[in-house]
Amino acid sequence: MAEQGKGYRQRLGQRGEDLAAEYLEERDYKMIDRNVRRREGEIDLVATHKKTLVIVELKLRSSAQFDLAADGEVGDVQHVESGIEG
Repeated sequence: MAEQGKGYRQRLGQRGEDLAAEYLEERDYKMIDRNVRRREGEIDLVATHKKTLVIVELKLRSSAQFDLAADGEVGDVQHVESGIEG
């Protein structure tokens, strides 16, 4: 992908987030929040599925081909434990 400026990449990233949220919502995930910013970084999507909290980090690819994590293309998957009460 040729360098087309920060605005283009931001719009492309926003479109990717919109598509991911739509994909998940069609599969009964409930979106809680988007672009949650903390000093440690940003979480792209926060959702629930049944009784599970789901944290989604999206990565923009420069290729015209798209892969789904369900196709075995999962990169870093981390289990995070925190002080969440409930």
